[in-house]
Amino acid sequence: MYSAFWGFREEPFSVGPDPALVCRSRQHDEALARLIYGVQFRKGLIALTGEPGTGKTTLLNCLRDFLQTRHIDCLFFFNSRIDANQLWELIGSNLYLQCDPKSKMELLRELRGLLLDTARFGGTTVLIVDEAQNLGSDVFEEIRLLGNLEDRRGRLLQIVLAGQPEFESKLDTSVLRPLKQRIAYRCCLHPFTESETYNYISARLNWAGMPEQTVFPPNVLAEIHVRSNGIPRVINTICDNLLLTAFAVGTKITTLDMLDAVSRNLRLEWSLHEWAQKVEKDDPVRLDTAFLVRHGLVPAGFNQADGPAPANISNSPLSTDTDALMHLVLKGSLTGLNANQSAASPFRSIWRRIGNTFGAMARFAVKATRALPSHFEIVSNRVRAARSRFSLALCSLRSKLGILAERTLEFRRGTLVSLSVLVCIFGTFGLRKPLAKWLGRLPSAVAFSNPIRPGAIGRLESVPSPMNAERPRSTRRKSIEETGPRAVRIDPVEYTPAARYAGFHGKVFAVVTVDLQGKVKDVQLTGPTAFDLDIAVREVAAAWQFKPAMRNGKRVEGRTLVQVPFR
Repeated sequence: MYSAFWGFREEPFSVGPDPALVCRSRQHDEALARLIYGVQFRKGLIALTGEPGTGKTTLLNCLRDFLQTRHIDCLFFFNSRIDANQLWELIGSNLYLQCDPKSKMELLRELRGLLLDTARFGGTTVLIVDEAQNLGSDVFEEIRLLGNLEDRRGRLLQIVLAGQPEFESKLDTSVLRPLKQRIAYRCCLHPFTESETYNYISARLNWAGMPEQTVFPPNVLAEIHVRSNGIPRVINTICDNLLLTAFAVGTKITTLDMLDAVSRNLRLEWSLHEWAQKVEKDDPVRLDTAFLVRHGLVPAGFNQADGPAPANISNSPLSTDTDALMHLVLKGSLTGLNANQSAASPFRSIWRRIGNTFGAMARFAVKATRALPSHFEIVSNRVRAARSRFSLALCSLRSKLGILAERTLEFRRGTLVSLSVLVCIFGTFGLRKPLAKWLGRLPSAVAFSNPIRPGAIGRLESVPSPMNAERPRSTRRKSIEETGPRAVRIDPVEYTPAARYAGFHGKVFAVVTVDLQGKVKDVQLTGPTAFDLDIAVREVAAAWQFKPAMRNGKRVEGRTLVQVPFR
């Protein structure tokens, strides 16, 4: 309702788990990277925990979208209030298993066969369970047994369990100790720090169409972080209500009075936890989506989402570019100082003084930068926005040049192929008559070059000249009447469960050998087929009927090409 008032193209603080709005903080990026890595390398069981509203479901939707782009089968259970029998029924219905859904033995046999067929072609299957803290002990035991399905390369079924901190408490019990030991990776999401809250709000507004955040003053931002406890879902709710209140009042800047009214209306209770205030160290060696991109495990540009991802929300307290620059300067000065500790003693004091002086100057620059007025920050924001727009334009230009080069190469190849075909056609028509005349003279030339008859031994006989010899009469050979096998009845083949679940709609061709009675003697597929469709084709082809091949009025064995129909 207020989008036109603020100039938004989208609603900035939507609370839905949209993967396009995934938060790219360090912890979210590492959790997503661990989920993708564990699934691709078939590690088995992965646990994702976090407080309510920290973005677990959004990360799971991101993982599901990634799996769909890789054509990986994914079962997503968002309702965890089920028992063991309902779990098996859901698995059978989602994988389209052709068996009795109430028979656990049949479901297990069909599921193992499907998982083995999928693994044989280099694929895998993923089971994702959200709100896992609501599962019972019997369901956890069934999930543990499902995780035991494996082959020589790894687990056949990858399982992702996501839940609130109560899920961790359940795993610590003695009953679930076997399940806890099978967890390959653990991912935990915590509330935002203060700098992450600021950057998260700015990134959301930027995605909605406001590149420069002028709605929430610094004092309002600080209070939003305190009253939301750093929970992204609560941040979205508070900011949405603040925008609506400011729209009703008719102002473009929110105030603390508005925030107090919103807090009373939402019945907010706040007290920041210890882990919401701490700042993690910047560890240079970690598993994140950039690491996966560098090693080719995910496509390039995956860690640059369309939504708030380019905000690069960091846990570091140095949130602005200037602070980060000063941090790097300080780090470089200290590194240079430590590197010269092995120098001679007269130079140690000099390096120490230089390092201390430079460090003091850098710290003073950081403090001065933080104390700048707000309009200087607006100027720096505009500079960063212009720099980002220039980078995007440069990337777009590079991609367009690459596409143009590929199209030029394809045009050259197509031109060469077309010219080759034209030369062959015109050459064939141009040389047809000279070639026919030369082939006609070839028998006479052979006879002239071998004048001695085979029967003349010891005496020389006169051989007539080829020019004066009578030309033999042209004897035209009788044409052999031959027809190939013709189809009379071809029954369609039924898709295998794996092919039906994968949505296979390709074409399959087979070379069929037909005997004298019109029955199929042999079937050869023209190419490799997936999902065991070749077995299904051979089973049904035995009942096909053909009209046998004919040669000079007699039945003979022949072959024909058939496009296999499916149902």
